[in-house]
Amino acid sequence: HTQVNTDSLENVLKTNDLNPDQKLELYKQIGLAYSYNDYKKSMQYAEEGMALAKKENDKAKISNFNHIIGLNHYTKTNYDSAIIYYNKALELAIEVKDIKHEGGLYTSIGSSYNQLSEFDTAMEYYLKALAINEMLDNKTMCMTIMGNLSTLHRRLHNNDRAIYYLEQIKEMAEELNYLPGKCRAYFDLGAIYNENKEYERALDYELKVVEISRSINLKQYEIASMATVAQIYSEGFGEHTKAEEYANDAMKIADEFGDSSLQRAIWLILSDIYRRQGMFR
Repeated sequence: HTQVNTDSLENVLKTNDLNPDQKLELYKQIGLAYSYNDYKKSMQYAEEGMALAKKENDKAKISNFNHIIGLNHYTKTNYDSAIIYYNKALELAIEVKDIKHEGGLYTSIGSSYNQLSEFDTAMEYYLKALAINEMLDNKTMCMTIMGNLSTLHRRLHNNDRAIYYLEQIKEMAEELNYLPGKCRAYFDLGAIYNENKEYERALDYELKVVEISRSINLKQYEIASMATVAQIYSEGFGEHTKAEEYANDAMKIADEFGDSSLQRAIWLILSDIYRRQGMFR
């Protein structure tokens, strides 16, 4: 899908009758599209775009290209370098008063600090991003940022604060009937209640995730929620046969999907189910 898109955009870029603004927009779109699957090409287009943006003294686009270069460093797990480029982008976004881009950059910077385990700084940037997106009434972006904040609080063992953000996502997602948001809120709430051994509540949430994720083909959530359901049935209710069924079904999908971290998690759950039944071979 991205490939077709980039091919046609690259062909348009090769035509001669484009003005600098049109060229810069194409460089930005192609650089961004490749940032998900082709690091070298993304960097190439971002750097070519950057050179033209500097020549045209287009500060908004220079900011965009710095952001794309930052994203590529982030993908390569060079988080310190990512932060340097994000900050260059941020300075210019503020200068040209591009408030939406400024909000996006605070999110990107927050995620980089989160990866570096600098949680207080990450939180600071996420809260700045949240304030801007609330002001712009960008609800889907608010849900994403609140999801990041809830994950951060869980890592810091502040489950009450994590639940506070998840409840807000849940409310927003239900109001908009935004299914990916529902998946996120229900899955994480279920996981916290499972940790707290509130198995009834946990099961209720996770079964909802299984249903929604199937309806919109969100494989990772489908696999993870089925694995959690298996765990709850075994650990919480002693229903090992049911647990085994869910775990095996989750494993089938994980095998097709090819996610080794999910496969490992399911093996652990299965071994636990067998251990609880005293089946050691």
